[in-house]
Amino acid sequence: MQFDFEVSGAHRAFPGHFPGAPVVPAVVLIEYMTRGLEQTTGKPVTNIRQLRLLSLIAPDKRVDVECQEKTPDSWRLTCTVAGEPVAKAIFSSEQLQTGTDRHLQCDQPRYQSAQAVYDRLPHADAMQLIEKFALIDNGAQTRATITNNHPLADTHGLPAWAALEYAAQLMACRKLSMGGEPMSRAVIVLVRALRRYTVESMPAEGELMVEVTERVAQPGAVQCAFTAAYGEERIAAGEFTVVSGV
Repeated sequence: MQFDFEVSGAHRAFPGHFPGAPVVPAVVLIEYMTRGLEQTTGKPVTNIRQLRLLSLIAPDKRVDVECQEKTPDSWRLTCTVAGEPVAKAIFSSEQLQTGTDRHLQCDQPRYQSAQAVYDRLPHADAMQLIEKFALIDNGAQTRATITNNHPLADTHGLPAWAALEYAAQLMACRKLSMGGEPMSRAVIVLVRALRRYTVESMPAEGELMVEVTERVAQPGAVQCAFTAAYGEERIAAGEFTVVSGV
């Protein structure tokens, strides 16, 4: 099975990701891969394992996707641009239990503005997703109101995968607020696991809450885990690695 797609240079994420050198955000790549696979197989994608992002993708580049069926409900995907591999992953339609293991509690009094932090991050304009955040044990949390003009939203709303970008930026905010070095570039290079508990997009005006924790930190890289809720319902969770200064 094969399909292809292009992320138009007119996409609203590009002006802020990153200014002067736009690249496709990992969550946008995931959404386009998901749509193509769902259209090809007729099955909903709920789970991603071992997504390796091998190279940055510029706007308006055709991404060719080769799909190999592993089981009736899982597929191995390889993405290439001009014949060069840019991403590899396993997607599946495993049925996941909805709901939440625990309600994310917002510690509002401890929230601080993220504006000063973004002065030392490469994200700009609408892609500065975190307005306020709170430090928690070995991590951080944020909450945000989804709007119609969100840079990662489509005509249906904000895909649940977008919580991954919130988690990555939230961890960067935590690092910098604790004295970390400014980041000229910060990208997700590995998604060990990513699950969405709903295939429905998040409509505007609802509240998204994200909590991220640090698992392993190395110079220039950090492995994290996150969970996200929209209102009272858990919508996504996963583990990922971010590399900075690349």
